[in-house]
Amino acid sequence: MQRRLSAYQAVSLLTVWNVSYVLIKLGYITLVRHDAQVLTYTMSSDFLYTSATPMLAYSMGVAPYARRAVWVQVYGVTAISVIFVLGRQFSDVREIYSLLQFCVVLWGVSYSAKTFSRTLSRLWTSQQDNIRLNQLAYRDELTGLLNRRGMERELGQMLAEAEAKQTQVLICFVDLDGFKPINDTLGHQVGDELLQKVAQRLEKIVEGWGQVARFSGDEFVVLAHVRQPDLLHEHAQAFHEAVARPIALSHQIVQLTASAGISIYPQDGITVQELLRRADIAMFSVKHAGKNSVQF
Repeated sequence: MQRRLSAYQAVSLLTVWNVSYVLIKLGYITLVRHDAQVLTYTMSSDFLYTSATPMLAYSMGVAPYARRAVWVQVYGVTAISVIFVLGRQFSDVREIYSLLQFCVVLWGVSYSAKTFSRTLSRLWTSQQDNIRLNQLAYRDELTGLLNRRGMERELGQMLAEAEAKQTQVLICFVDLDGFKPINDTLGHQVGDELLQKVAQRLEKIVEGWGQVARFSGDEFVVLAHVRQPDLLHEHAQAFHEAVARPIALSHQIVQLTASAGISIYPQDGITVQELLRRADIAMFSVKHAGKNSVQF
């Protein structure tokens, strides 16, 4: 971070130094020496150097004061040129043409650099807006997990991959037992913190091989590629125990249980809706049987 900051400052100061050098040098030649020959030589030798200043300033993202210095250079060179021409009533046409060409190119380069910079800035802003809109469309605002729409899209992609590779996908509905009384008695802020903690635990379990979504309220859905079918029951138990362990909140420790229902692709279904419906049915069967368990 410090290295980037130093480079930022260095380029900004270099821009200001370039502008100062050009204006002082050009002003001295035209207003003090009145030397047309040296002026012509100077404009030829410093043409690229002077034109590069605005491109450097706008492409490198310099400080605001350095960008203002670019336009000080443009207006300064223009003013010096006008004063030089007006002060020489019998100026050679070539001198006037050279100064005019110099000013026009400087104005053109400066405006082009500014326009290009603004275009890039707008594209960047548009890209960031699209990312934010995508997050709003497919991510849960509270937990940062996939929301229902994002979950269905992710599951569709996982099923397509599983079909191509002839593998299995696990869909697990996890419903928190007794969340409503906690939310009602301790407040929504505690309830929100509790949901965030549960989300983090479930994400940690499937990190690298699955996704977690917040389906609604206190219901979560775990989507995971089945690497080893013989470990299915262990995975299911891990989801259940992740919720059952005491959860430390800001001011207290909360103990929860969970009811979980699981369906497996392809034996329990081949479509997104079918698999979700069967996992949901399995979870409700646990609820009706006394809660705090896992049902395939």
